[in-house]
Amino acid sequence: MSAPTPAPVGTWAVRDAKDRDDSPTRARLLRAAEVAFAAQGFARTTVADITTGAGTGRATFYVYFSSRTEIFGALAAEVRERLCAAQDVTASGTPTEVWNAALAAYLDAWTGSIALLRVISHQALVDPEMRRVLDEIRAVPTRRHRRFVERLERDGFARPAASPELTAQAVQGMVERYADLVAAGTLTRDDAIAALSALYSGMVRFTTQ
Repeated sequence: MSAPTPAPVGTWAVRDAKDRDDSPTRARLLRAAEVAFAAQGFARTTVADITTGAGTGRATFYVYFSSRTEIFGALAAEVRERLCAAQDVTASGTPTEVWNAALAAYLDAWTGSIALLRVISHQALVDPEMRRVLDEIRAVPTRRHRRFVERLERDGFARPAASPELTAQAVQGMVERYADLVAAGTLTRDDAIAALSALYSGMVRFTTQ
């Protein structure tokens, strides 16, 4: 990525940080940027593409972001939070039922973010910061999942065929692959969840259903 372009100086650029974070205009810029990056990739997307999509001017863009690099980073952080939040299901019941609810939510979140995730993955090849963000996008849900498997094993609800860490990494890889297939229309969401559930049950080996 190129170095961030300094924001133009002017009275319009002086605004409280909290106002910037909570602004509907900032939200419009983010959504327009998400559409533009997903459609064109990082390299081909310009600030003008984003402001046109948001219905704002270039000066307004620089009130909220110093560059397209910064807004892209903000979108990547949103994706990370969205995927983590998907694991916070409120389902109750057996460990299998809780897992299936979390699995469906996580698959939906990954599928819904897949266009931007592809751009992040591509940009991570040349940008160490995006590489770090992508690693975190995967690592945080995987770490939380590993702890879930460890708890199941400790409490006697499962006898994992592999270590909790390897189990969590395997599931992460399967979710990513199945999300690709669902997004491409070659696999239905229901079939993906059914297959993932069956594979997971075989790996974790629940002692109670």
